[in-house]
Order: sequence, then C-alpha cells, then structure tokens
Amino acid sequence: MGKFLILAGFPKCGSTALASYLGQHRDIAHPLKEPYSFLEGKKFYGEEGRSPFLCIPQDSRREVVFGNNKDKNYIMDSSIGYFWRLKGKEFKQKIKDEAKILFCIRNPIDRIKSTYFFSVYWKASVEEWLTNEPSLYLYFSYYPFIKDYTEAFGKENVRVVLSEELRERPQEVCNQIFDWLGLERIEIKKNTINKTYPINNPRLIRKIKKITNSLSRWAVQSPFKEPYLKLLEILATYNLTPTKIIGRVSATQKNHIELKAEVKEFLFKDYMRTMEYCHKREILLTSQKR
Repeated sequence: MGKFLILAGFPKCGSTALASYLGQHRDIAHPLKEPYSFLEGKKFYGEEGRSPFLCIPQDSRREVVFGNNKDKNYIMDSSIGYFWRLKGKEFKQKIKDEAKILFCIRNPIDRIKSTYFFSVYWKASVEEWLTNEPSLYLYFSYYPFIKDYTEAFGKENVRVVLSEELRERPQEVCNQIFDWLGLERIEIKKNTINKTYPINNPRLIRKIKKITNSLSRWAVQSPFKEPYLKLLEILATYNLTPTKIIGRVSATQKNHIELKAEVKEFLFKDYMRTMEYCHKREILLTSQKR
C-alpha cells in the first residue's frame, strides 16, 4: 500500500481546493473528502457527527479509502480536523506507516471571518463567540500545532502552504508539492470549490444533518452498503453533501465584522511566529518558480 498524504489542517484555509488539485494526480488516491480514517466519528464530533461520512463506522470508511487504492503511491486523507483532535506523536502511532503531512494556513483575520460567517453569525456576535469559547484562541492558532507535528514526523515530512499563494498561483504551488512527494508534475484543472456561504437557515441545516446521518448509519448496515459508499465517493469528488447543497441555496453574502485590537494582536503574533518557524525549518512551500 502507498504512503499516506495527510492534509491535517487548517479549516477555512483552502485545504479543500488543495485536495482537489492533488487528487487529480494519477499516483494520489483521494476517494473521500474528510473521511477521518484514523478516528471514530462519534468520538470526534459527537452523536450527530459533522457529516454523513463520520457517522459511518470507521471500518467502512477505511474500506473506501484504502480498499481499491493499494496500487497508488500515496493515499490522501484530507481530514483537516486532525490537528485539533490528535497530537503529533499520537497520530504517528495511529498511522504506523510512513506519512507526509500538509498544512494550509492563511491570513488569520480572513480565516476567523470566514469561520464566523460560515457557522456562527446567526447565533452569536463575534464578541460573544470569542468570549464564550476561550479555546477558540488556540483553535485559530497555527504555531503550536505545526511545531508539534513537525517534531513528531520530522521536518522532511511536513510542508506548509499559504492559502493566498494557492489561490493566486495553484499550479506553481502544486508543482512544489509534487516535487516534494517525488511525483511527476502534471497540469491541474483550477476550480473554486468550497467557497464560504453564510447560512441563513440553520434550523433546516440541523434537521437535514440529522436525517442524512441517520440514513448513513442505516445504509452501511443494509444490502445497499456498496452503492451507498460509491455514492459518497462520487459526492466527495465534488465536495458535496446534502447539508452543503441546502446551505448554499439559503446563503447570504455578508462579509464584514470588526475584531477587537487584542484579538488581532494575538492572531498576528501567532501568525508571524508560525512564519518564522516555517522559514527556519524550511517547511514553507513557495509558489515562486525555481
């Protein structure tokens, strides 16, 4: 079986687009978006889970991810929540085999705005959100997680991609990744999937999520298991779930919030510390041609 290529973080930083680009390579298998192959769904996001994939038993998810992809050089798991749930050493013990780790990072102010309008703004102000959830300061940090994973997997197996460069020059960024992986460069097809759309109808979204998760749990125990897993694989290719489809239909285009000075200061200090660490360890990928 091929090596693992893990997109371990971070949310709202372009990891979905990056996964879609890398998945175009014939030597990289990418059967599901965010399968969380090394985590149990209930332990990760609770009973309801975050998506239909996480409500499927771990063995069934692994069957899709690993089953027919043993001839590939790399098997990609683009589950960007790993950074938050697994320490680097713990994750390495779970993987056991050799792995390459990718992180996407972006301007922290843009990231926190994108997250807020994607999943929070209908139920709390920015101040309430950050005050009531103190762990969010750590969640929106980059440095501690990148440092932890780099120390666990070794700097030769970790690379960091800037979201802004990926958006502006995706081909050049992917070329650098292909070189790092020892793969032939290919011409990628650019896309704009997974754009953030603020949700207007959260109650409908929650109901749909419960229905789809219940359907998933039933389907994988039924005679329809094989076609259902195939359907999820096809949907994942286009980064689609029923929740996302309905959410985008009911979306607005709000995009402005004001953050307190201390929040901005905290975010930028962490970002600058992260950039300094990445430069010193030579793990920051650049789109500049070499």
